Amino acid sequence: MSILQNAIDSIELGVEDHKSNDPKRLLSAVRNFYAGILLLFKHKLALLSQDDDEALLKQRILPAEEDGKIVWKGNGNKTVDFQQIQERFKSLKIKVNWKRLKKAQDYRNNIEHYYDKEKTKPEVVQQYISGCFIIICDFIRTQLNEDPKGLFESEIWDSLIQENEVHLADKRACCGAMEKLEWISDVNLRMFDEFICPECGSDLIEPIEDDSTEAAEKSFQCRICDEEWSYEELLPLACEKESEGDHSIIMDGGNATFAYCPECSEEYYHTIDYICVNCGAEGPYHCLRCGTQIPYEELSVDDGGMCGYCYHITNKDD
Repeated sequence: MSILQNAIDSIELGVEDHKSNDPKRLLSAVRNFYAGILLLFKHKLALLSQDDDEALLKQRILPAEEDGKIVWKGNGNKTVDFQQIQERFKSLKIKVNWKRLKKAQDYRNNIEHYYDKEKTKPEVVQQYISGCFIIICDFIRTQLNEDPKGLFESEIWDSLIQENEVHLADKRACCGAMEKLEWISDVNLRMFDEFICPECGSDLIEPIEDDSTEAAEKSFQCRICDEEWSYEELLPLACEKESEGDHSIIMDGGNATFAYCPECSEEYYHTIDYICVNCGAEGPYHCLRCGTQIPYEELSVDDGGMCGYCYHITNKDD
């Protein structure tokens, strides 16, 4: 059986597991969908391998000599894991929505290692399936040059479409309620829209209805498990979610997502969008002495509006 057929079979089993509403089979649905996605990725690597040993699938690739030429051969039986797939796709310029996939991976890992009934509610698994469905369809169309509808049984395809549409309708309703509020910035709105409930894993977060139109005066609620947060409680959680990939970014020489704001002194200044999500102060900030943009790590309420070097020069005799 081909890797592609294994991938399709795994996804179809995931749909059947979800339709059962049996808690144990809901766990199986998550596993099967995730496994199906990885198998689709491995099928792509197999297609790109230049010989019959499917070298790009193997964890180890070693040089070998054939007919006076150096070729790369897969070594051993172990195939690539998620991290290696990501690295090889990046090297091969194969585009995948890694941010969406990371959400799916985090959810799968969470319920795999820490079984939680709240996180395996049918509605939350439905959200997971919806996110996976988008990844699956996009990859099959753009990287495998196939029509995804033609690869699945018609009943399974109809179920996938229905699950996706139900979740998207719920998500649109939550987003619509969020958009009616007056936010400090578009960044705040986006972060709250993308927030995942830590209790059940749902992304269906909505404001609790009252007379206020100011987001900062609102309380918010998860539509699935009814967990509630004030704006002040939800903001740091949303920022934590926004910056969860910072370790890798910093290791690659990039900037942290948030820095200390020179206006309110809180660590809420968004270094990518140049705005404080706490007080609304807008950047980027430029040194009043030399005119250069002040690096995010040098922003301070005590710098007199100057970069670190200029502040040092003007204060060295003090």
